[in-house]
Amino acid sequence: MLSLAARVELEQGKLIRVMGPASITVETGKIRILGIDFGPGRRVVIHRYRSYAVKALEKSVVSVVLGERGGIKEPAEGEEVIDAWEQAASSIVD
Repeated sequence: MLSLAARVELEQGKLIRVMGPASITVETGKIRILGIDFGPGRRVVIHRYRSYAVKALEKSVVSVVLGERGGIKEPAEGEEVIDAWEQAASSIVD
């Protein structure tokens, strides 16, 4: 199996989309995936055929290991609606 490792620096509020198979390890800072916050040392596995938006809650560095056909991309403006989803969920709970 082919794998590629990358170290990604994210400014606060920055979004990336990671397509699996992949694993993400937070080196510094704090990120949010699917409404869950991850800090230093935490690892997230993204299975094949899945993709998740990764949002930097503060300046962060993550290491990403990509499996075959995995990838990282920066969503176009307005393409990722993570903030709208979180706002809607919050209004339902409140």
